Formats: sequence, structure tokens, C-alpha cells
Amino acid sequence: MEFFDGTATDYQLDFNPKNYSVGSQNFSLKASDNLGNETQQDIPIEIFRRLIVINIPTDFYDPQFARIYVFASSEDGKVLDTARIFQNSEEIILRTDSDISNNTFALTFVEYISGSVGNYTNLTTIQDLTSDNLRMLNLRTKPRFEPVPREPLLFPMQNFDPDDIFNSTAWGFGYSGGISTNSQFVLDRRRNTVSNVNTDDVYVWLKNETLDDYSYTILDWDLPNDFIIDQSIFGNENIERRTYQTSLGIDNYVSSINIFGYFSEEDFQNNVFHNINNAAKGFMPSSGAPYFFNTDIFKTRYEFTMKDYHTERNGEPLDFFNDLDWTIDYSISSKEITINSNGFGHNVGKINLGSGGSQEINGLNVGYNWTLVFDSENSDTTSLPEIPVEVQEFDFYILYQNDVIDIQQVEIKRYEGLSSYNDYLNKVIKDNKQSYLVSPIMESRYIKGDGSEGYYYKLSNFLLD
Repeated sequence: MEFFDGTATDYQLDFNPKNYSVGSQNFSLKASDNLGNETQQDIPIEIFRRLIVINIPTDFYDPQFARIYVFASSEDGKVLDTARIFQNSEEIILRTDSDISNNTFALTFVEYISGSVGNYTNLTTIQDLTSDNLRMLNLRTKPRFEPVPREPLLFPMQNFDPDDIFNSTAWGFGYSGGISTNSQFVLDRRRNTVSNVNTDDVYVWLKNETLDDYSYTILDWDLPNDFIIDQSIFGNENIERRTYQTSLGIDNYVSSINIFGYFSEEDFQNNVFHNINNAAKGFMPSSGAPYFFNTDIFKTRYEFTMKDYHTERNGEPLDFFNDLDWTIDYSISSKEITINSNGFGHNVGKINLGSGGSQEINGLNVGYNWTLVFDSENSDTTSLPEIPVEVQEFDFYILYQNDVIDIQQVEIKRYEGLSSYNDYLNKVIKDNKQSYLVSPIMESRYIKGDGSEGYYYKLSNFLLD
């Protein structure tokens, strides 16, 4: 490039690295004057391809993790770039000096937990990425709750019929509990410590199994030390007994429905939930499987599972659930998993695998869990990527090397309103959103590693739901 202004002292040069090959290059600057004098300066440079920009919010780093890494890998599993996430990290840019313009890559997060008796590693991999379908990932800070519960933890119960059998659940954002074996009520309450997102309510539902009767109460978050769980505080106003039926058969198949309630739109947006009912049946009665629904809740969403079918939906439960015309199976050879599926309409695949419990290594209890998502419409094979040198120091790497891989679940699924895997990446993954805020319906065909049916494996994950 030539410049003809002999009086200028500053020059600007537009340089687009995409126009040049990756790797080592030489940048030459040549200057000459009117007398024919010429000077040249050569500057060696390295040209990389940007893979992805990861934006990290304040308080994202969870202190329970000893280390957090993120790395990118090529289609054949080779590590392209690795970065460690620190407490003060705000932005991470992963690059490569390999030309992958016509290939996909994978992004993997690694969370390492270390203790005196052992260690555990969580891995999350997003596969089938390109330089165009996900250029930026905006992480969000996941709620973290107080390390110990609020007092009191135990509450006496009174005026419950001694001849009746009761089942009770308190489960919601920051709280859990129920009837203990000694007829006391246990209530574990913990505040979210990283934001003002919390709840002031505790929803407790009570099922009288003897009378097949459902009642509930909504308690204040802050309870006095002398508070007593009396049966008189429970009522059944706005409660309806409903049933559902399915096309999945009426034999001895386990089915379950889990209903979550939200008391405001703000709660719904922040997933400040309260469990309204959790009903399961070991068979499907001809009249339908019963459950209880509270019609006075601002918004609800629910999860339904039967055999190898699972769905998550916003709104009130359906009266009838139709099965999917999909099939799925898988095989595994070393670190390569092949998915055999039939059916149209799915575009997101998900694999959960791990160590199958703790394994003893050098006197320590060691385990790991690995979740992978992929483009189920266009990919039928997924391979575990190679492990970066920085992560090989974790004991989990020994399990990885020895192919200690226990498949927990493989699934294919569809999200209403998301027409492709790229849609899923840009509308759910890109801004780290709860999928129910983007799509009102998710349907899945899954297969468990142990061959069981009726029990859908769902692991809480900072990136994937």
C-alpha cells in the first residue's frame, strides 16, 4: 500500500485478517521519498480466527469451584484454545491459528470442585458451532443461596389425625422441606446471595393419602421460633382434582406430572417458582391419572413424563398427551457416541454421561458429569473432545483416559417456535436464557443408559436446562 502525503506523520490502515491465511505472516512497511531513497521494515505477525467472545457478568464466579476453564476444540477433538475464568474475568475471546472456515467446533466449560476427601468435575459442551451461528455468548449469574439454612429448621406439628397418612412437600426458590419421620416439619430456607431476586412466600402442599385429599398453605418466609404447623392452616380453596390421559398406553407404565407456580410476572421471568403438585402413577387408569391443580396461581408451567417421553410446557396441563413419532437408540465405542434416531421435527440433541458414581483414585473419591448438546437434525455422531493440558491435572482425567464413561441419558428434542439448532443457539444459548421464556413447549424422546423408563434425568446446569 502506498501513501503519497509526504507531510503526514500519522497514517491509518484498514486491515482485515479474514482476507489472509491463518498462521505466520510478514507485514511489510515500505517508505520512499522524492529522491528515490527507500526504507522497508518487516514485522512478523500471527493471524488467528476468532471463534467466540464470552461475556462474563459480575459475580458469575462461584467460590465453591476451585477452577473454571473454557476451551474450544475442532471437529476431530483437537484443542484449539483454552482460557481460565477468574473471579474478575469480564470477557474471554477464544481464537485459533487453524483454518476451520468449513468446519464446526465445540465449546466446553469445566468446573472443578476440590475437597479433602475427593474432587468432582462438571463439564458442559456445546457442539456443532461455526464462526457464524454463535459469535458471542453472554453468560448470566446463576442464583447462589446461603450456605446454611435459616433458623428455625424444625417445626412441631399438631391436630393431624393419627389414623391418616400424610404426604407433604415444600419446594421452591430457595426452600425445601416436608414431614420428617418423627412427625416434625422440616423447612430449609436460604436466601439468594448474588442478587435481590428472592421470594417472601413458602408454598406448602399437604396430601392426605388416606382420604385422597389435597390442601395447601402459603407461609411467610420469616417464621417465629414458636411457630407450629397446625392442620387448620391448610385449606383447599381454588383446588381442582383433574386427570390426564395419554396415547402412550394404559399398562403398568410410570407417569408423573410436576407443576410449578409463579405469583407474578417478575417471578416467572426470574424462575422464582413454587412446586404446586407432584403426582406419579405406576399405571394408567382407564379413567385417567389424577392430580391436583390450584386455579388461583398467577402462572404455571409443568413437566410430564411417561415411558420414554418427556415434555415441559407453560400453562395448565393438557387433558391428553400425544406421543411422538420418534425413535432413538445409541451405541458407544471408546469416546465416540453414535445416535440412531428416526422421526422429523427434532433439532436439539443432549447427552448426559459421567463416572457412574465416585471412583477411588489415589485414596480420593473422584467423579465427573458431562453434558453435551448437538444438532440432532444434522449430526448422528458425537465424540468427547481431547482434554487441554491445563485440565489434565484434575483426577477426572484418569477416568477419561481409561474410558470410564457411564451413559445416563441420550435424547432428541424439539422446541416450539425454534425451527433449527441455530435458532436454539441464538435464542436460548447466546444470552443464557431459560428455555421456557423463549419456547412454551419442549418435547423429548429419551433413552436411559440403564434401560429404565418413566424417569427423566434432569441435571441443574448453569448453561443448559
